[in-house]
Amino acid sequence: VVINPQCSSEVTRTDLVGATAEVITPIGEGRGGEIAVVAQGARFTMPARSPSGAFSRGDLVSILEVVGSLALVGPAGDSGDESA
Repeated sequence: VVINPQCSSEVTRTDLVGATAEVITPIGEGRGGEIAVVAQGARFTMPARSPSGAFSRGDLVSILEVVGSLALVGPAGDSGDESA
């Protein structure tokens, strides 16, 4: 008997946007770095850039958008809404 799973364990962009991640390779002005994020119980690393400044190793950031395999990040708690 084969039972089809009721849900997928695949992580989607929607799962990542708004998540808090840790900077593991510094993100500089105009230079990319790398972040680690936990989604659906698994830890993932991915390249990241920030339109809003630089972040050091160990800083917490929020994922604002995912474009392909690249995360655009901002300060932790930042939803990307400039009007707030």
